[in-house]
This record gives sequence, structure tokens and C-alpha cells, in this order.
Amino acid sequence: METQYRRESCFLFFAVALIYSLLGSGWPDTVDATPSFLTAKAIVEHGELGFQADGNTTSEFLVRKGIDGKLYSKLGLIMPLLYVPAVIVEKTLNLFLHYHPDVLGLFLISFCNGLITAALIALIFLFFRRREASFEWAAIIALTMGFATYLFPYARGTSREPMQALCFFGCFSSLLTRPKKSSDLVKSLIAAGAWVSFGVLTKQIFFLPVLPALLLVRWKDLVAKSNRKGFLIALIIPSVSVLTMALYGLHAYGQLFATGYSTMVTHVQSGPWGFPIGEGIRLQLISLKTGFFTYSPLLLLAFPLILWKIYAKTFRTLDFSILLAITLQVLIYAFWWKPLGDSALGPRYLVAIAPLFVLFLLNTPFEKGERLFLGRHHLQLLGKTLMISIAIFSLAVQMINISVKSQQFYTLSLFAKRQPEISQTRTNLILLKHKLLKHDENYQLAEFGLPSSRAFDMSELRSMVGLDFWWAHLWYFHHHGVNPGKELVSPKY
Repeated sequence: METQYRRESCFLFFAVALIYSLLGSGWPDTVDATPSFLTAKAIVEHGELGFQADGNTTSEFLVRKGIDGKLYSKLGLIMPLLYVPAVIVEKTLNLFLHYHPDVLGLFLISFCNGLITAALIALIFLFFRRREASFEWAAIIALTMGFATYLFPYARGTSREPMQALCFFGCFSSLLTRPKKSSDLVKSLIAAGAWVSFGVLTKQIFFLPVLPALLLVRWKDLVAKSNRKGFLIALIIPSVSVLTMALYGLHAYGQLFATGYSTMVTHVQSGPWGFPIGEGIRLQLISLKTGFFTYSPLLLLAFPLILWKIYAKTFRTLDFSILLAITLQVLIYAFWWKPLGDSALGPRYLVAIAPLFVLFLLNTPFEKGERLFLGRHHLQLLGKTLMISIAIFSLAVQMINISVKSQQFYTLSLFAKRQPEISQTRTNLILLKHKLLKHDENYQLAEFGLPSSRAFDMSELRSMVGLDFWWAHLWYFHHHGVNPGKELVSPKY
């Protein structure tokens, strides 16, 4: 059966990756990708981690000058390593195409998170199949997470959160795999340790929310003498990643464990960890404009599941550990100077814990899709209708947000010198109506609830025009005589 489950999950991975690729934007949606891309180039071209200063990458929010005078990325090592194949392909193709340097590479890395998120969806599917869910039900769970939560818009971007999401779910799913023998438990512990290691190499702070939760999941095994060998191995593996990052700090900055973020104190008056934590929590979770559930309404279904478990007295250590991981992630970034993740769709840092919500299905009738709604027929119908309606609404939210480049919201904010009081989804819906119905990029600020009669035309910002899909951009460039292979067309404002 395991072979069949893996074959099915591979098929799902390629299917989802294909859809994500067809709906990709074709360009990095954040300048955070630039240091990672340039690090990948330095690895391929010179076998080094540092790169020369560039006009777009000298901001010390992203990089820091090393002891050798070169710039070093603050943004972890995993993404540069994942971008290395894109750089190799770019250099190979440019032997024949002679495109502008970096155009093909930046185009290719924009699809990287799509592959990562497709792997996450396949892993969710495999996890539920291993727990005896039917093929159809496991596919529904996985695909709903992949297309009806804001994992979907972030699968089209270049931030590190999708990789963190994969590592979060990988950690928990490894420990929750039902071992058939003692050696299987050791393997699951080693796998969890490997996922923690990947998470730390993606973002060093990853271990803070995940380790306490994981230790809580397996605390009984931790105290059992027969399993201490596996735990020792599981703890050694993340230690390798910590040592790697320590040596990176020594190589780049001349100090063990140096991350480069200490220089931010000179740029941020209160320091990087100075945001009012209560306001940070409100912005991340409660605010109707920026809150987590505004951008993933589907995940609101976790609350009735939790209440049902408490009522049925089936709320277990696992559920508490999931809530602990989610809470720690929220608290950590509520205190960060940009709790939403600058120029992002919704609370960017919470994308990492979005797949954990699916684990609340465990130990409920929803885990295997059997006897989904117990009780009278009309209650069953009401429950199914409510679930389907929320899922469809959540899917519609994602379709709106993938159709419009997220930078348009911030371009609008810069022009108006303030952000609209409505959510980014509602703003994107207004922008989308213009693109589809009026076929123009002329907007009135009053349309977005801003107290101004001014208008602005976004058509001069070529990468902002039209729908945010790579094939739509190519059509626009072709129609207007722009050769994206010969000039760098930035999506930034």
C-alpha cells in the first residue's frame, strides 16, 4: 500500500505543480529574492557565498557587508541552494539566446515556491492516505489547502514562508506517522530532525516555535529509555544546521552565529524587536483588513473542530502542541518591527503555520471522511452546505488575490500617502474589475474609500498592467513591442 500511496502523491505533486506553473506570475514579487538569487549566482560562477555590491541589493535590511568586502545575504541558505538549478539553466540557455543577464534566472526562480507548495500538498495527501483516508478524501483535503488558503498566492511568490510551511508540516507529519515497529519510530524522529534542520537553514528563528511543540508531541517517548537513541539522533541533525549557520556567520562576518540582523538597530529606532505586541497580534489575527482569517476564511473551520474535540473530550496533547506552535509563531512576529511582513499579502509570517490547521482533523470523523455529519438529515445537509460555501468563498478570495500583482496595493498606498481602509482582497477586487470590465488602469482614489477626488493612471508602470500571470505579461509585452529578454522589467513600484 505504501508504494501505491507514494505513486498517488507523486501524481498529485506533478498535477499541482503544473497548475501553479500555468498560474505563475513569472517574476519575483519581492526584493527579498534578490540576495538569494545573487548568492546562487556566486555559488555557480565563483563557488562563493558572497557577491559584489549592486545598486538594488545594498540595503542592509537584506544584506550585510562581510569581512572580505563582499555582500552576504541575511536570508538563510536553503533558498540560494534551491535557486542554483535555475542559474545553471539560465547560463546554459543564454549560450544560445543571449538574453539580458538575470532575466531568465529571475523568471525561473519565480516558479520555485510553486514546486515547494506542490510538495507540501503532496505530503498532506500522503499523510492522510497513510492514516487510512480514501484517495478522494485525502485529495479533497490536500487540494483545498493548496487552492482555498493563501498558500496559493504565496506559491506564486519568492518569499521563504512556503518552505517554512513545508518544514512545519514535515516535522509534525513525521512524528505523527504510526510506527509499526520500534525502528519506524527512530526513522520518524530522524525525519523530524531533518525537517527542523531544513527549517533552520531557511530561517534561523524557525526552531523557536517548532521545537517546544514537537517535544510536547513526543514527550512520552522522550522519557522512555528505549527511544532515547532516536531522540539523540533527532537532536543531533538540527545541531548540524545550527553549526552550519554559525560557520556561515564566522565566514561572512567574522563572528560565530552572526546573522547580520544586528545592523538593523541603526536603521530601526526601536530595534527590530520593538513593535507593541498587542497591536502585532491584532494586525495578524483579529483585524478584518489584515488578519490571517481574512485571507484564508477556510481555516475558520478549525474552531468548531476544536470546540467539538473539547465537548467530546478528545482534545489531546497533539492538539495542544499544534496550538502551541501557532501561538509561538504569532507571538514571535507580533513583536517584530514589521509584524505583517512588509509589502505582503496579509500576515506573511503566518503562511508558515497555515498547513498545521489541517491537523485538527485528526481524531475526528473528518480524518477519514467517514460519517462526516452525525445526526438528522437536515443537520447533515446544513453542515455540508456550510463547509462547501466557506471553501468556495475562500477559493474565490485566492483567485482574486492571484490575479492582481500585490505591489499594486502598495503603489496605490504610496500615491495616496496612506493605505486604503479596506482589505487588500477588496482592493484587488476593484483593480480586477477595472482590468476585466473597463480594460484600463485609470483609478479614482475614492473607489478605494480614500478621502480624495484624485485619479491616477498605472498604465505607465508596464509590469503592473493587466492580470498577474506570466503569459498575460508576455502577451502585453509582445503587443507593445517590449522585449523582456533584452531589458529587465521590474515589478516593483
